[in-house]
Amino acid sequence: MAENARFGREKRVQSRRDFLRIQSSGRKYRSKHFLLALQPASDRPNTRKRAPEGGRIGITVTTKVNKNAVARNKLKRRIREIYRRSYAKLAHPVDAVIIAFVGATELGFEEIREELCFLAERARLLRRSEC
Repeated sequence: MAENARFGREKRVQSRRDFLRIQSSGRKYRSKHFLLALQPASDRPNTRKRAPEGGRIGITVTTKVNKNAVARNKLKRRIREIYRRSYAKLAHPVDAVIIAFVGATELGFEEIREELCFLAERARLLRRSEC
């Protein structure tokens, strides 16, 4: 696998503090099944740990969306794959948090991709033709 195709921990928002910071102070875009909260990567606070150069993603799928853990994890894997494929096309590095709503686990891969592409286009992260 090519190095840029990997989706390691450095490309994920992991700490609760970062999730809350992005959700509270970031710009938000809503669709029927998802909320996309964005904050420029340059707005990250300085920490002792070396911050990654590019953007990161965090995904939240609660038990209110679906009680079945397998369905929730499948949705998160699909969202990560869509983000991984689009990572190189981002206009500028951002920290993103995607929150799923009820009904999102019933969507197919293409439906999820279309909805996330719509949100990325609204946020001016990608052009529609690039998604």
